[in-house]
Order: sequence, then C-alpha cells, then structure tokens
Amino acid sequence: FESLKKERLKRNTLDFDLPEQKVIFNDKNHIESIKNRPRFDSHRLIEEFMIAANVAAAQALTELNAPCIYRVHDQPPLSKLETLRSYLKALGYKLSKSRRMTPQNFQQILDKSKGTDHEHAIATVILRTQSQAEYSQENIGHFGLNLQRYSHFTSPIRRYSDLLVHRSLIKHLNLGQDGLATDEVDRFPQISDQVSKNERRATLAEREALDRYMAIYMCDKKGAMFDAKV
Repeated sequence: FESLKKERLKRNTLDFDLPEQKVIFNDKNHIESIKNRPRFDSHRLIEEFMIAANVAAAQALTELNAPCIYRVHDQPPLSKLETLRSYLKALGYKLSKSRRMTPQNFQQILDKSKGTDHEHAIATVILRTQSQAEYSQENIGHFGLNLQRYSHFTSPIRRYSDLLVHRSLIKHLNLGQDGLATDEVDRFPQISDQVSKNERRATLAEREALDRYMAIYMCDKKGAMFDAKV
C-alpha cells in the first residue's frame, strides 16, 4: 500500500478528500445525527488495490487488442476553467492559463488552501469544474487519476460495465465459459452510454435522499444557532 501511495503521489493525481456524510439512526429509526464518515488508511488501501486491478485489466485487454469498456475522464471544459480562475483570483490563488491542464495544476491549489478558511469551498469548486467521468469503448485516459488506461474491473458498486470487462478477459485469455458474446461487443456504445446515465441518476438519487434526511433532522430545530458556511 505504501508503495502504491508513493506511485500515486508521483503521478500527481487529484485528491479532493472531501468528507462524505453518514446518517445515524436510533433504535426507533429516527435520525440521531449526521456526521462526516471517517476515512482511514484501510479505506485508502482498498482504493489503491482496486485502482491497481482496474489498470491491470485495462492494460491486458489493450495489449490483446480485445474489446474493453474504459472508465474515461476528460480534461475540464475551457468555459468552466475561466469561471474557476476568476473565483480563485478573488481569493488570492493563481491557476495556470494553459489550455492544456494537468492534475498537478489543481492539486497545487488544493495543497495551498489546506488548513485555511476556504479549504472546503475551493475543493468543492475545483471538483465542480472537472468533467464527469464516464464509460466508453474509446479510450481517452483518466485525467483525475492521471492514467492512460483505466477500466472498472472491480469497483465499490458492481456495474454492468465491470461484468463486460470480466467477460472480455475470460474470452481473450481462454479462461473458460461465459466469455464476451459478439452481440454484446456490437452494443458497446449503447451500453456505455446507458451505464453512464444510470450512474449519474444513482448519484442524483443519493444526493436527494441525503438532502431529505438533512431537512428532516433540522425540522425541529427552529430558532437554534449553528456555525455554517455558504
């Protein structure tokens, strides 16, 4: 894990490390609290191992000239970059004016803002500037992880794209039955598009559910005072 972590630092990947919220229920199924989900080295260890497996699968299929659904992440759109530059300039940070950005350009600002009052806001705005990762049979690399080849051979949420990568490996490495069918390869563009749409829909549903839990949790706290950031 330490070796993989060093390699990740050398690659200058994007690391937002934004906290995830966890809703805590009591024995009566009422919301007891909403806390930041802890993130330990054990979580990072599994993440690094998954990334290594995903890279290995993508490289193997590329070398075999076999069908693969890649997990791709494009450069940030220029229109969003201009908005981000203006925002950062107002806070005293300077973002490179290059049209061809690297993850390091953003990571340097994330590192500089750590421990400041604007740390969370800057990380959130930089995250929103990024393109959305998606699934595609056309490999353009993964900008955020700074990788040339990346698939989802394994991921926290099992997706149909992962299974197609498994089936392609089974077929082209002669690992037995249940290999990739020809009609599945023909439908790769449509499948990639559908899986990407389903992912975005699931993410939106998760956010809306959390918003509802937060509203329920706060509904009996009228008049209470809280520290907050807008």
